[in-house]
Amino acid sequence: MLLMYLCLDDAVDAIPVHLTGGTWGVIATGLFASPTGLRRYLNVDTVEHVGLFYSADGSMLGCQVIGLLFIIGWVTVIMLPFFVILNYLGMLRADSLEEIVGLDASYHGWNPMIADDVTQRDIDEYHRQSKKSIQNHVSRITMDGSEHDPSGVDRFE
Repeated sequence: MLLMYLCLDDAVDAIPVHLTGGTWGVIATGLFASPTGLRRYLNVDTVEHVGLFYSADGSMLGCQVIGLLFIIGWVTVIMLPFFVILNYLGMLRADSLEEIVGLDASYHGWNPMIADDVTQRDIDEYHRQSKKSIQNHVSRITMDGSEHDPSGVDRFE
């Protein structure tokens, strides 16, 4: 529901699965790390700090929370500029008509076995708008500022 409220498109629910699962994995270690498990993992005879449920010492949980905050900060610092730039360039989301038609149909052509509710008219409209968008883009990016003849665009299809 939070993703819908924030208007984040996550078709495969990767954000809740990885963010929630990863966060729980880090916190659970600080809660449930047993002395026996740590001794076996570290291959030592004694361990000083274990999970909160095995000792009143919360130092492992504290380290896990600090590590989690570092991970969140690191990912934010690295990825936020990337997503802001993609959003500014209009490359973060698919075109609205592509969303209606379906990305499989728009990228790979119409297949009635995959897209029952997409008609050939929808595909033709997508291709018409896509061709017009490419022509407008090509005419804007000419180096000398002159109008570029976009008639050669069809050869790329």
